[in-house]
Amino acid sequence: MARKSNRSTYIVLLIILLLGTATYWVTDTSVVSTDVVDIGDRKKPVTPPVDLRMLAEQFGSSPVLTPEQIEEDKQIDDEQVATAGEWLRSIDVQERIDGAEQLAAYPTAEAEKLLVEALITDIDPEVRSTAAQSLSAFESPTDETIAALLAAVEDENEEVRLSALDTLESIATAEETGSRRYKKILAGLKKAAKSKRVPSETREEIRDFLLDQASDR
Repeated sequence: MARKSNRSTYIVLLIILLLGTATYWVTDTSVVSTDVVDIGDRKKPVTPPVDLRMLAEQFGSSPVLTPEQIEEDKQIDDEQVATAGEWLRSIDVQERIDGAEQLAAYPTAEAEKLLVEALITDIDPEVRSTAAQSLSAFESPTDETIAALLAAVEDENEEVRLSALDTLESIATAEETGSRRYKKILAGLKKAAKSKRVPSETREEIRDFLLDQASDR
């Protein structure tokens, strides 16, 4: 009987301890108010309104931006794109490569236009290759971009050809099978796979991709 009594006493004490510590305390004092209200002989902390933006930041979610912040971000993006565009006009090859790389981080319509221009007109194959790679950052490329990439599959430089093909494959696999963009890419690649202007190694790469698409979809 003594052992049973001791066990009952332990359970009662545990319940009392839990009830006494039921209030949830957060160590971040920025979200906990020190104001109190009287409840008889006891005092209870007052929970302040939840700051959703702060909580979103704490848990890694993107905060809700105000119209002013959105406009400010757009201006920053436009400035970065303009700077990269200046680099693409440089006589220094490495600077043009840097410009093409930077545009991938700011996938705006103007950035896409600049990359397509570099892919078509730049005399350095490494710049053209980088431009082709950077175009993979654009989720909804224009018809002009697709046409430029398909043309680049016939480039005299192997690195440019493979970069263009990789980007086309990336865009195609992200598309729905029946989408207009998907059909346009596959039609262009089927044509390239039969073109004698495309080196045999590249044609083989294209055929492998087309076979994968036929089996997967």
